[in-house]
Amino acid sequence: MFEATLGLLDAEYDKFDCNLDGDVGNGNEDCSVLSMKRIPDMTASGGVTFTHDAFGGGSGAFNIDFTYTDEFYNDIFNTQASRHEDVTLLNASWTFRTASEKYRISIFGRNLTDEIYQDSGLGVANLWSFSTYGAPLTYGVEFGFDL
Repeated sequence: MFEATLGLLDAEYDKFDCNLDGDVGNGNEDCSVLSMKRIPDMTASGGVTFTHDAFGGGSGAFNIDFTYTDEFYNDIFNTQASRHEDVTLLNASWTFRTASEKYRISIFGRNLTDEIYQDSGLGVANLWSFSTYGAPLTYGVEFGFDL
């Protein structure tokens, strides 16, 4: 099975006045040329899943997928501290289900290329930046069952 998505968005302000420098004495200026907060121009994802018969009458499924998010800003002023760079994440997993489909075990890896990317960021009163970063390369084993 193959799945894919593509999201394209051309968002812009009709009118947006703001005070870029924070000095109330300077008044507002036209900020409609700035990018809207947390809106990437493009997102995409895709994946493929291969299923197969496995031992004991069970089934196996191998999945590999990716997500892409174009750059965007986390604040309305488009400060460099709030810039979320474009990022592509690659994930994979293999899942075995018993013949009864009651039990399953999965081996997985997320962010396989170990991308370092800012998930959110915000300048705080022009003094410092607060940022969080996406999860690094993560892998593991999951066990599950259905009641």
